[in-house]
Amino acid sequence: GSFSGAVTNMPSLGAGQQILSELGAAPNVTTMRGMGYAIAYPFGICGILLTMWLVRVFFRIKIEKEAQDFENQTNMVHESLSTMNVAVRNGNLNGLMLRDSPSLDSETVVCSRLKRGDQLLVPKPTTAVQMGDLLHLVGERAALNSVRLV
Repeated sequence: GSFSGAVTNMPSLGAGQQILSELGAAPNVTTMRGMGYAIAYPFGICGILLTMWLVRVFFRIKIEKEAQDFENQTNMVHESLSTMNVAVRNGNLNGLMLRDSPSLDSETVVCSRLKRGDQLLVPKPTTAVQMGDLLHLVGERAALNSVRLV
């Protein structure tokens, strides 16, 4: 029971019961295995939590600083995505497919919806843009601002 509680592993409780039976332990001993498990289980959980807390205190680990350092080292620092609605008013874009548009051909800005009149579409890269279309764009704020200029 103590072993099972310490490692929080139900199969080990069954293995312990089988070993006790094979060794010829008294029936009252084999029936106590569940009691030992129930007593030792909380100590196993609390022991792990206490150990992790002591490691943080002993090594003076600051979780927020470590997370920030990890993001900086792995270049995972990204601002959250923003959205912007843009009306097509540039005559040079009329009839161009989204993939051929100079500002939407990259992976930094995505057109998630296109509204043409009363019709709302989920555009594909091959969808042609027309004058007056309303594009719902998703991306980082700086990239969206550069698309708006086109």
